[in-house]
Amino acid sequence: MAQPLDPRRLRPRRRWYGTAVAIGVLFIGLGIVSERVGHASAVSTIPDFQVYSDKGATAPQLAGGRGYALYIPADSPGSCLVGLVDMGEISETAVRFTQDGQEWVHVGNFAVTYSGSNPVDCEASQYAIGDEFAHSDYQFRKSIGATGLIVLCCLGITIGFFLALIVGLSRGFQRRILLAERRPVGKPAGTFPAPELVPHD
Repeated sequence: MAQPLDPRRLRPRRRWYGTAVAIGVLFIGLGIVSERVGHASAVSTIPDFQVYSDKGATAPQLAGGRGYALYIPADSPGSCLVGLVDMGEISETAVRFTQDGQEWVHVGNFAVTYSGSNPVDCEASQYAIGDEFAHSDYQFRKSIGATGLIVLCCLGITIGFFLALIVGLSRGFQRRILLAERRPVGKPAGTFPAPELVPHD
C-alpha cells in the first residue's frame, strides 16, 4: 500500500488559512472601531444644554432671534409648548443620545422673537434647552461610521474567503501533482510487444 502524502510537502502551507481568518477578524474589528468613532463624532456635535427640572411651565431666559434646541428624557411624554408654539410629537427618527447617564431625545429646534423670559411647558418632569442642534451634521457623521462598519466587514470577509479559496485550490492542485509523481512508470495498459521480424531466404 502506498504511504499517505505528507501534508508538509503541500504549498502554500495551512497557516495561510489562519492568515485568511485573521484578515477577516482584523477588518471586522476596524469596522467596529469606525462605527464607534463615527458615533462619538456625531455625539460631539450636540451642543451643551441647560436642564430644567420643574415639571410644568417655567420661563428660561432666551435671546430673541436665536435658534435653540429642546430635549426631554427619552422615556417621557413628548408634548411641549414653547410660548404658544406646540413642538409636536417626537418622530421615530429623532436623535437619541446619552449624557451623564441620562438618555435624552431631541424634540426639535425653535427660535423666539424677543429676549427675556419665555414660557416653556412640558409634560415631562425634565426638559433641556441648548443651542440649535445641527441634525443633518449629526446624521452625516453617524452614517459615515455605519458605512465604515458595513464596508470594512464585507471587505474583510471577502478577502479572507478568497484567500482561503485560493489556498485550498492551490493545495489541491499540488496534491494531484505530487501523487502523479509517485505513480510507477510502466507500459501503458493494453499495449503488446512489437512483433519480431523473421528474415526469409
